[in-house]
Formats: sequence, C-alpha cells, structure tokens
Amino acid sequence: MKPRLPFIVIPSAALWSCLFLPLAVRGEPIPRVSLRLEPEEVVRGGTAVLTVSAAWEGEASELVFSRPAPPSCRGLAVAGSSQRGIAYREGSALRQVREFIFTLRGEEEGPGRVGPVTLVYRRPGGEESTLSTEPLTVSVVSRTAGREPSALPFPAVIALALAAAVLIALYIRWMVRRYQKKSNELIADYVENLESETLRELEGLRKHRLEGEPEKYCAGLRRILLHYRDQKTAAGQPPGEERQPESPAIPPEAEAELTRMVGRLEELRFGGPRDRMEDLDEIYRQAELLLKRLEDLTSGSRTDN
Repeated sequence: MKPRLPFIVIPSAALWSCLFLPLAVRGEPIPRVSLRLEPEEVVRGGTAVLTVSAAWEGEASELVFSRPAPPSCRGLAVAGSSQRGIAYREGSALRQVREFIFTLRGEEEGPGRVGPVTLVYRRPGGEESTLSTEPLTVSVVSRTAGREPSALPFPAVIALALAAAVLIALYIRWMVRRYQKKSNELIADYVENLESETLRELEGLRKHRLEGEPEKYCAGLRRILLHYRDQKTAAGQPPGEERQPESPAIPPEAEAELTRMVGRLEELRFGGPRDRMEDLDEIYRQAELLLKRLEDLTSGSRTDN
C-alpha cells in the first residue's frame, strides 16, 4: 500500500490567487504619491515650495491621510506648511488629490537634499498604510550668483544725471518759447484790429452827444484816445526780440496829433467854454478820420507782407 502525500505540499493556483489578489480587483482605491520642488534651485535666504501629492480615483472619504511630519532637509529648513484637497472629474471618473505643502528656506550654499517624505493613510475601518517618496536633490546658491543686476558704475550714473538735466532744460526752454510765440501772436492780432475796435468805441459815444451830456462825451473821448495811443506805443516797443507784432507802431505825426487832441480835451474838461459840444464834435471827427487813415495804413502793411 502506497503512503498518502501531505495535502499542503503543492497548494493550488486558485489558493495563491485568493491570498494575493490585488486591491484594485476588490474595488479599493490605490493612491499614487509624487513630490515636486519649485524652484529647483534655491537662493540662500530665499524660499522654495515643496508639494507632496497623493492622488486616487474615487470618493474623498475612501482614504484618510494624516498630516505628515516635516521632511528631513540638508541645506534647507522648513519655514511653514499647509494642506489642501482637490476633486475633479476626468470623463466619468471622479479623481481626488491631497496635497501637503511645505515652505523651505535656503540655509547653506551648496548641494542640498529634501526627503524622503512618508505619508500615512487608512481606509475607513481598516489599518494604516504608508507611502514614501524618493528624495530630491537641490542646489542652494548665493544671492550674487547671477540673481541680482550689478549696479551702474559711478561715471555712468553721473552721465545719465547730466543727460536728464539737459533734456529737462531743453524742454523748459521749448515750453517758454512756445508760450511767448503764442502770446506774441495774440498781441499782434489785438494790435492789428485796434483801429477798428477804437472806432466802434467812438460810435458808442454818440448817445452822450444825443442826450446832451458833454462831461461824459468829453471823458469818453479822452479815455478812448489815451488807451489807443498807449496800446500802439507799447506795441511799437517790444521788450525783447521774441515779441515782434506784425502791425507797425503809430507814426510820429499821428502820435503828435493824438497828443494834441488829448490836450484839447483836457482844456475842455477843466477850463473850456461852457457850451463845448461843437469843440467836442470837431475832436470826434478828427479822431475818426485819423483812426480810419491808420486802419488803412495797417491793412496795406498786412497786404504787402
């Protein structure tokens, strides 16, 4: 009679499959862990952001992660930490991402190292599991290693300052010349039309003549003629070369005639005859004829130019 072989010598394939069936077959999510550092080169005294991510497909409640311990670092130090959860859909699949964020500060120049980082998680009602990342290498550099622009040399700064001062001076001079030119144009336009404006003012004195007001008639004539003479005299004597009105100055004989008329009006105003209307009318006619003659002279000068 042959002896019986033990039952446990060769287990069946079905038994091995049952013992080591992957978690995905049973519908349980499998998290994937990743690690990234931004920027990959850290300035001494500056900061970088280390992000540890765990991603899986399913509901957020299917995996519960504990806050990880700060990563071990060489050449850097942990300055702060935070975490956040992200959920999004990709087609019909719901995906979850849990991120643990660490702020790192560069401490010592040279090659550095971050990690590994270990994440601890569990499923509801299940035991804890762990995931670990690979360590990262990082370079900690000096602030002066191509990070900051060098200061301009002192002579270049002086040259730039002088150039700026010259430009400002030229701009101010251009603005002044532009203002003077505009002002001279306005003055020239006013002087060119001075005779016609004065004639219109003389027309306004007729009401005093018609109403029998010799005092107002005399005072108005004197004021108008003095104003005209003073304006023409000032226009003929510009303070500088910039101011050159197109209209010519009052001719000497016309200025003398105006002065004579103003003097006669002074006599009529303070010590003239009692009935002064005829004398005032005569001065009015003389002034009107003189202004029209000067207006023709000014118009002819503009035509020649």
